Amino acid sequence: MKKYGIFSSIKNMIETIKPMPMKEKVKHILTSYTDLVFVFGICLVLLGMTAFSFLFPGPKAVLEGAVVNVKLSDEDVANITNDLVQLLEPDTHNKTVKVNKYAFEFVDPPEGDDFESVEDMQNASDVINRMKDMAMLVSAKKLDFLMADHNSMEFLNEQEFCVDLSEFLAEDMFALVKDRLVYMETGEDQALIPVAIDISETAFAKVFISSPKTYIAFVANSTRPDGCQIFLEYILNWSEETSN
Repeated sequence: MKKYGIFSSIKNMIETIKPMPMKEKVKHILTSYTDLVFVFGICLVLLGMTAFSFLFPGPKAVLEGAVVNVKLSDEDVANITNDLVQLLEPDTHNKTVKVNKYAFEFVDPPEGDDFESVEDMQNASDVINRMKDMAMLVSAKKLDFLMADHNSMEFLNEQEFCVDLSEFLAEDMFALVKDRLVYMETGEDQALIPVAIDISETAFAKVFISSPKTYIAFVANSTRPDGCQIFLEYILNWSEETSN
């Protein structure tokens, strides 16, 4: 019975081209074994990509967050994340703090999806898509902090993204931010709990953020609580002198 498959094809190809001159071998392979060449090409590309990613891995995120409807320039993000990497990691090589920026207008879908305008429909769709992206990050335990204006933070809290700060923060840190705590109704029982910290009046916010109200919260399933608290301490203690 005749056997088929890639290995038998390779064996047949080798036996066929063995007596041919080199130029004829190449021509025969390219014209008669197109599928095999394609498979080999794909394998080589995948092997090359795997080797490259192993030899030159991308930067490892040591903290990751979402900034929602808060104006923060790319340059400022770079300065802040560089500071944070140095605070979070003794070895800063190939480490990064990742900030995902979102900006959109919240539009509640009306009953029957009867939107007043195409723009409202697009805005609502935009909210849904961005929330899906954020939910995927939360589900994968990649997201650690949330920075947002008041309305955005209310919305994020409704999605149950925010952790109860009384259980998350160290006792001394919780006492330090006691006067800045933002309480919101959370969960099915609508319990009033501290889910965010108002950082609007900090030197950090006055320099980097051009939004009237800015809160920071932390994601309920964050795997880097220590890093979150270092970030909070960085915000509270930031000054021109301490910034790198």
